[in-house]
Amino acid sequence: MNNVIINDKTMENTIDLIKRLIRENIGVKPSMTFNIKEKGDKVGRVVVSQADKTFGRDTLEITNIHFNKGVINLEIGKKTLIAIFKAYPDINRVVIQPQPESRDFWFKLDAQRINDDYMIVFRAH
Repeated sequence: MNNVIINDKTMENTIDLIKRLIRENIGVKPSMTFNIKEKGDKVGRVVVSQADKTFGRDTLEITNIHFNKGVINLEIGKKTLIAIFKAYPDINRVVIQPQPESRDFWFKLDAQRINDDYMIVFRAH
């Protein structure tokens, strides 16, 4: 097993590289994490970021969503999507890369499959 030694110069170069990648949007998407609350209690969290440019500027991506054990996911999922659209008034679509076992959950939330990897939910007007 090889040891990796990071000195101050290497760390500084790494931080500068990360900042440049974020500025140039090269494969690094800034994200926001939100707690999902129901009746004041935290019941999960959702992480959203700007979707790939091919989806359009008015599209967010849910990169992670987690519900606490025992939470009624479908009801909370609907409220979460509504909250995302309220928080981002310029966003008209949300894309998700669901695991095969969670596709049925997203179908029940009116998500449509757009290719082998992604599903999409449109803002309801």
